[in-house]
Amino acid sequence: MLMELSLARNVKGNKKRFYKYINNKRKTKENMGPLLNEAGALMTKDTEEPEVLSAFFATVFICETDFQKYQVPETRGKVWSKDYLPSMEEDQETGLQYKKFMAYPWILTVTWPVDMDNEDYPLIRTGPYWKKFKANFCEFIAVLVQQCQCSILYDSYLMDTIISLLTGLADSMVRAFRHTSTLAAMKLLTAVVSVHLNLDVNKHNAQRLYEVEKKRISGRKTNYRLDQLEKKRKEYEHKLLEIQNMMNAIFKGTFLNRYRDVIPEIRATCIEEIGSWIKTYPDAFLNDSYLKYIGWMLYDKQAEVRLKCLLGLQGIYSRKELVSRMDLFTSRFKDRIVSMPLDKDHEVAVQAMKLLMLMSQLLSHEGDEEVQPKGGGKFGASTDQLKRLICFFLESELHKHVAYLIDSLWDWAGKFLKDWECMTTLLLKNAEEDGEALSDAHESALIEIILATVREAAEGHPPVGRGAAKKILSVKEKKIQLEDCTKITEHFIMVLPQLLAKYSTDAQKVANLLQIPQYYDLDVYSTGHLEKHLDALLREVKDIVAKHSDMSVLEASSRTYYILCSEEIAIYSQVDCARTQLIDELMGQLNQLLDGFWQKEEGFCTDAGEISRMNSALRRVAAFHNAHDLTKWNLYDKTLRLLVFEMEHRSLPVLMVLPALQCTYFSLLWQLAAVLENSPKETLFALRRELRRFSQICMCFLHHKEKDVREKAFMILCDWLLILSHQDSNNNEETVGLLEYLPNTSLQEKLLLFIQEHVFLEEEEESK
Repeated sequence: MLMELSLARNVKGNKKRFYKYINNKRKTKENMGPLLNEAGALMTKDTEEPEVLSAFFATVFICETDFQKYQVPETRGKVWSKDYLPSMEEDQETGLQYKKFMAYPWILTVTWPVDMDNEDYPLIRTGPYWKKFKANFCEFIAVLVQQCQCSILYDSYLMDTIISLLTGLADSMVRAFRHTSTLAAMKLLTAVVSVHLNLDVNKHNAQRLYEVEKKRISGRKTNYRLDQLEKKRKEYEHKLLEIQNMMNAIFKGTFLNRYRDVIPEIRATCIEEIGSWIKTYPDAFLNDSYLKYIGWMLYDKQAEVRLKCLLGLQGIYSRKELVSRMDLFTSRFKDRIVSMPLDKDHEVAVQAMKLLMLMSQLLSHEGDEEVQPKGGGKFGASTDQLKRLICFFLESELHKHVAYLIDSLWDWAGKFLKDWECMTTLLLKNAEEDGEALSDAHESALIEIILATVREAAEGHPPVGRGAAKKILSVKEKKIQLEDCTKITEHFIMVLPQLLAKYSTDAQKVANLLQIPQYYDLDVYSTGHLEKHLDALLREVKDIVAKHSDMSVLEASSRTYYILCSEEIAIYSQVDCARTQLIDELMGQLNQLLDGFWQKEEGFCTDAGEISRMNSALRRVAAFHNAHDLTKWNLYDKTLRLLVFEMEHRSLPVLMVLPALQCTYFSLLWQLAAVLENSPKETLFALRRELRRFSQICMCFLHHKEKDVREKAFMILCDWLLILSHQDSNNNEETVGLLEYLPNTSLQEKLLLFIQEHVFLEEEEESK
């Protein structure tokens, strides 16, 4: 009575259950009437009537002329009999009945194309549209199961029909049917596994509530709540049994037949999904009965399938709670995995190496005692690992780009590679403190590693060639990136001046160390009251500029000042003052050398020491003029005088001409950048005159006796013409018209002649 009352109340929300109950109470059953076949015989059996309907439907569905086109040779002209289409099959182990889809003969005869291996179907097509279609198709299956998990999933009709349809199509000879139905079946099982997990949790909760309630009323008669909990618990058990039968049916009916399919895409789909099942539901799938399929497919001929195996195993080995249950699999397939870093497919080899690194963590605790260095200390283990990494990089001699080594290890050893405190401590150690101090080559390699790790942490992008495009960082990755930048800043603000002081005479080490400040969070200087460390850094950079004339060091120093001298940050005035003092000193040295140079007879100096000092002074000024506007120091007139003298006498050494040419070029660029929309015409005419004059000097130097001077003049002319022919759109037409410079015929001929004489050379002439 209560059940009927409940059905009546919920008739609007659950009509299907209401009418099902009514039909069960009816005494008479309505069946389909008897049918006549083509011969006129009366068909009354349940197994004969579907055959008559199917045969009739196949004859009227398409035109008779097109019928043969859609049949395979095996089915063309065939008359379907009851032996071909069984109406019902039952799995003896699970008890799940497979209701064969009535339209299956129609599918065989109507929709089978002649070309059964045709690769033109949605799942195999490329492009963003078809990728989205595949994703939506998989999502539809997951949503279907999710929406039906409360009641419809257990009505003994929907899932039976879908599973029987997909199982039948998965055995089709048509590739499109087989691939699509296999993907659908695998995604269906994945969704059903999720439902099983939810039911398992609900059953566990119901069991706990039942036990609590039973203890609470111990000694009393059973009550209504306890009965309801018992009923709920049994309902979950029944649903779990049905879900388990569905899982077994899909696995046995589809996976076992298709994981070794001739089509690699189908094999890859099966392996990808079984890896997902093991990670999602390890209690049911993490055993050798299922792991063996992944192990077997590690030997697959197709790289795509091997890759799916490795990715699935990475997901399993990354979870520590699952590793202890992988002992038998590890011992059985370890040799195969160890050999896979030598795979001919690059991506398979990379993923195999990542898997081996994960597996090696199993032995990490056992090997800790052996790894510990004799000295111990705060960074004992990290120091020893760091030394081994340096030795590997130097001894392997695979390449000189440490950035690629760091990128390869980043995902698996990120914590170790971000231990900048250990790295810098190792660099700052004295030989007296530690008898096993690093050699010069090891120190250079470690500084390169530090720079590469800082860049990887701050930028978050792989080096050039490691990715198709810049990686789009997630919210979590951006948060980690900001934390790393703060950590870099707080550590190197205090340590970098000490490192620069120690290696101030080594150009290569200093050039690498001076690149670190570009990754600072500069606000930390003011918020952390660390201005004294800023003063120390500026003093060391100034000292380095005075010691070195190497362009890599000078450009790194200039860039450091440029980064620190941003007007938006609080330390601008402090850095700007230090920069002005440094440039004053550099210009004072250059002016003193130039004054002494012009005072000599004929303005020519034969002293090699003085030429070297002049070259160093000009190179320092040129390096800073590249990033800083030195117009107020009137450098243009000084360097232009040297170029004019060289053009007239051709007696200056090349060590003076090259930096002078570069300084003059930078001076004009800064003047051109300072031109505003309302600049007076007098200023524009003067700048135009100087532009033409400098172009004439460069044209003259195209025939210089020194090859380096010729090439520098040619490059400057080409850059100059590009810049002047594409003025800033913010300037008005009059300004653009006055400054625009188009090469005349003479200049074009000279540039063409230079290319013909010095670029496009015959192989014999070039060898000479």
